[in-house]
Amino acid sequence: MGKQGPKGPSKYTPEFINKEAKKLLEWVEAQDQNPFFLSSFAYDRGYCHQRLTEFAQKNENFSDSLKRAKTKQEANLSMMLVKRGGNTAGIIFALKNVAGWRDKQEITGAEGDPLQVQIIAPVKGILVD
Repeated sequence: MGKQGPKGPSKYTPEFINKEAKKLLEWVEAQDQNPFFLSSFAYDRGYCHQRLTEFAQKNENFSDSLKRAKTKQEANLSMMLVKRGGNTAGIIFALKNVAGWRDKQEITGAEGDPLQVQIIAPVKGILVD
């Protein structure tokens, strides 16, 4: 049995978590090229999605499986963008939330040169470089 908790022994033993790691990879492979969310796996298995993180923190095998699942998730969503299938804005939104994608904006001066900033001193007419 697992560690004693406030409601009795935990059913989440190391053996259980190792089995879940294998089930996670099987579930991910069954998704083929379809977008998926790992919270759906957790729901299907009867626990909340936060449990995935707890398992990964306790078990290196599960941590590796979860990382592989997230890689596949990002790849599937990215392929949808390349193929222009589905709602592009929705896919980008999902990638920002599940894969850490971020918008990045670079600002440069004329012809790509670094920006030059001039600060005008509080006294009118005096420029400070």
